[in-house]
Amino acid sequence: MDKGNTTGARLHTETPIEMFRELVEGAIAHQHLAPSEESAFYLVNLLDGFVRPAGPYADLGAPPDQALCEILLHAVRSRGVQRFALFRLTGDMALFLTGFFADSLAARQVSPAYYRSLGETAYAQAADCARPQSRADVFEELAENFAPFSGVLSEVSERCTLTDTGNVLRLCERYSATGNRRDAERLLQRGANLLPDDDGLVH
Repeated sequence: MDKGNTTGARLHTETPIEMFRELVEGAIAHQHLAPSEESAFYLVNLLDGFVRPAGPYADLGAPPDQALCEILLHAVRSRGVQRFALFRLTGDMALFLTGFFADSLAARQVSPAYYRSLGETAYAQAADCARPQSRADVFEELAENFAPFSGVLSEVSERCTLTDTGNVLRLCERYSATGNRRDAERLLQRGANLLPDDDGLVH
């Protein structure tokens, strides 16, 4: 069998979770991050869950078009296992949107910073509800590193050719809203000056 056919066979037999593991690990290495093994694998599972037809947490009764702030409010009013699951769902959806579909948010004039705030809050609350403590540590790490992990998903999205990385204006808008280091690197590669002027503006 020639090399081309071998590559084709590998691509056809690779499962989504294997593909996402390779992409996430590559993005983490490229961005010089050092997440725990548990958090890195969480990102892989998050992506795998969102590509499934039913989507994540289909049994929670949260409509797919329900606003994240409404799900978060529902979580606050819930108790027990459902409280944890809804906080986790809010964090997962916010992280997925700001990472995998950041350009779509910009096109809809929705601030990524808004979703980042929701996600950080939701993951922090999930950590408070999680049992055992080892599980809580993962959600604390997700809350504290929401922006870098969003950057990891953004790079995965680019490699899946779902975003337009050539639009400098969108990069500027996204960097201004999120402060994502990956966006800053791209802007510098395109000759943008990220140092603020006397008026405090970044160019």
